[in-house]
Amino acid sequence: MPKILDALDSLRHTPRGRWGTFVVVAAVTVLLLVAARGSSGVFFVVAVPLVLLILAALTLPPHREISQPAAPTVADDSDRRARSILSILDRSLPILRIGLDRASAADLVHVLFSELDFDAIAITDTERILAFEGAEAEHHLSGDPIATEATRTALRDKRVAVADKPTDIRCGHPGCRLACGVIAPLVVSGAAVGAMKFYRTAADTIGEDDRTLAAGLSRLLSTQLELNEVEVQRQMAIEAKMRALKAQIHPHFIFNVLNTISSACVVDPQVARTVVLRLSSLLRRTFRIRTEFITLQEELALVREYLEIESIRFPDMISYHEEVDSETMHCLVPVLVLQPLVENCIIHGLRESHIRIVVRANLVGHDLRIEVEDDGHGLSDAELAGLLDQSNDLHEGVGLRNTRRRLQAIAGERGSLTIENRAPGLRLIVSLPATRAGVDGRPRRDLAHADGARR
Repeated sequence: MPKILDALDSLRHTPRGRWGTFVVVAAVTVLLLVAARGSSGVFFVVAVPLVLLILAALTLPPHREISQPAAPTVADDSDRRARSILSILDRSLPILRIGLDRASAADLVHVLFSELDFDAIAITDTERILAFEGAEAEHHLSGDPIATEATRTALRDKRVAVADKPTDIRCGHPGCRLACGVIAPLVVSGAAVGAMKFYRTAADTIGEDDRTLAAGLSRLLSTQLELNEVEVQRQMAIEAKMRALKAQIHPHFIFNVLNTISSACVVDPQVARTVVLRLSSLLRRTFRIRTEFITLQEELALVREYLEIESIRFPDMISYHEEVDSETMHCLVPVLVLQPLVENCIIHGLRESHIRIVVRANLVGHDLRIEVEDDGHGLSDAELAGLLDQSNDLHEGVGLRNTRRRLQAIAGERGSLTIENRAPGLRLIVSLPATRAGVDGRPRRDLAHADGARR
């Protein structure tokens, strides 16, 4: 019997089971009524209500199914807030990459307001409102000065502060409905750079959970801003280092060309005049370049102009060839990255004999590979080691060392200058990520060329 009752009880938890139970009980009821026709009236009066009670007990849904939905539990609310915080972090990452200004603050406020259950949210810098969304937004405008003393407290003490009542908010607009709020500072490198303000229109509704939420968001978003600041400083340091290296290469290049002119003045003043004109053309071209990167096509043009100058100094002694894939021509390279390599070929390879210089360029996977090869005398292993010694302050080799430093500063491990000592000659191999200019003129990686695609 208990097993039968358990089976019937389990049937009540599904619509199909309840209908099946109803049919069975109804059939039993009919049979009982038919049997009761020949019995006494007392039996009929007792049997029918009893059967109806059993029918109702078996077919009605359990009490818990028709009751009102249960109120959200603390665990449910915590889960919801946790999901909101994760969503905020995910959506805020690209926003805060540009730092904290009116545009990024407006985007961040919109994210916060869509994810949290506050009536209004604002973000300020240390003096003024940057963005505001929600109730009373029509008179809390971007650019307005900070009026809430709790905000100044949060910025000064770098901790969460609470405005418990409208007089603490100190809004001068008549009828403003903002009744209370919690303010959390945004701190970067130990200094408050702004604040997040979370408002409600019902008085005394800022609880401990709201304080905890504001403090947690403050730490998380402050960390994002600080990481962005570190990245900006890193990029500035890299750019400063690259400018310094480039500043060393330019005088080095001009110094060598002036030596060429000096030599030509003794032998043939007309040749010296031609070199000066060539140098003037080359300098005009380089001085017009305002960016750190140019296309490989432009860089090769600079190399050819440089070789025209050197060919005047060494007539009929230098031959130059390019074996460059057309798909690499619009890849970006650092300005004057190849000239020091070609110059090295002439200085160390040309010794009263003819030298052949070949420049090759192709894509290898996601990287641009450029080879500068000559068939000259080359270097001994000891000479090569001294040439690349980073502690060597001698003028000789500055072009190669600085080229290697520039490539490493640009691309880290993916930027390299490798030298292969051959017999005869040298092969210098430049490798860096294949990039093209984006819409803003800055390098943008967009070449995903696989080796197998060319095979």
